Amino acid sequence: FASGEGAGDYREGTDYDKRDDWNWDNWGSDDHNRCRRSTSSYADRIYSGNDFQGGLTMVSCSGALLGADVGGEDFEDEGAIYQDNPKHTGEAPQIDALDEETSLVTMSIGGNDVGFASVLMDCMINGQRGIPGFRCQEKWDDELGDRIEDLRPQLVELYRDMQERAPNARIVIM
Repeated sequence: FASGEGAGDYREGTDYDKRDDWNWDNWGSDDHNRCRRSTSSYADRIYSGNDFQGGLTMVSCSGALLGADVGGEDFEDEGAIYQDNPKHTGEAPQIDALDEETSLVTMSIGGNDVGFASVLMDCMINGQRGIPGFRCQEKWDDELGDRIEDLRPQLVELYRDMQERAPNARIVIM
C-alpha cells in the first residue's frame, strides 16, 4: 500500500513495533506510531525521479482507515469523512495536508476498510491447507463487492473534499 509497509527503510518515528511494548521504557505508553512510511514507497520513488517544485509531503499511514469502517464509527469534521487511524498517535487526518499549493496527490485507499488483510490471510491459510473445494475467489467475490459498494459514497465524498482543498492538484488514485 501507499506507505511502503513491508519495504523497510522507515522514516524515523513512524516504525513503532509491537515488540517495543516489551521494552520497559515503553511499558504503559500509548504513544505508538506504526505508519511505517518507507523511503522505498512509490511516492518516494516518483519524487526522487522528478523535479517537484514544492517538495514531498508524505502522510500515508499503514493501516489507515477511511474513517468509517463499514458498520463502524464515523470520524467526521465539518460533515466530511477523512482518513484516520486512532492507533497512530500524533497523526493528523491525512486530508489536512492538502491546500491550494498542493500540485499532486497520489493515494491508495479502501483496502483496509474492506478488510483486505483478513481476506488475504484467509486465502493464504486455507488455500495452503488444501481444503477440498476451497476457492478463495468464489468465497470472497460477492462479499468484497458488497463491501466496496458500501464504501463508494464515502469515497466520493472524500474525493470531492480533496478537490476543494487542493483545487490546483492532479489527484491520482492508485
